[in-house]
Amino acid sequence: MPAPAGAPPAPGDHHPPTRPSAGRRGRCLRGSRPARRTLAAAGATIALTGLFAVADAGAARAGGVIWASCPSGQVSEVSVPASDGAPATGATWLEAGYYAHIATFWRPVTALLCRTEAGRGVDAGEPTFRFEHQGCPGGEATFGVPRPALADGANGAAGPPVTWGTYLPDGWYDLGDTGNPAWTSVCWSSFKR
Repeated sequence: MPAPAGAPPAPGDHHPPTRPSAGRRGRCLRGSRPARRTLAAAGATIALTGLFAVADAGAARAGGVIWASCPSGQVSEVSVPASDGAPATGATWLEAGYYAHIATFWRPVTALLCRTEAGRGVDAGEPTFRFEHQGCPGGEATFGVPRPALADGANGAAGPPVTWGTYLPDGWYDLGDTGNPAWTSVCWSSFKR
């Protein structure tokens, strides 16, 4: 009589292990090695995909508006400063030059500033410089950059190119007030905040 399962074999009850048949040779009896490798590779791929998605999460945009195209192709992003746990990208370094606000994206609120040519002057309605006021949160002065009006029913990406901007000195910039439809305020600092 054979021994119960899990008990030592009874005396004289010796059965040598069977060899796998020709059809089963090369396979692991406890699980398939290729299947385990495939599952491990799939798990690693899923984990890496998740890491890349989390790493790029800050780059996602919830929405935006474009007013004009940028003929120079020199576009800089200037975001709102961090406050109350809201995301922000930090201050942006801009080289001295003439800039116009051509688009806004949000979460976080970010202005796209196009480097352009100087305005034709106050008489033409295109001032070359706009100083708004001394001081701003974390900065030293607030300057204004023009925001072109969007043509009726047009999408700014295919719309008219921006032709002029106001002068901004070298420095670090955060986005200020965007409530004025013709001008956008940017907060300037001579040092990185």
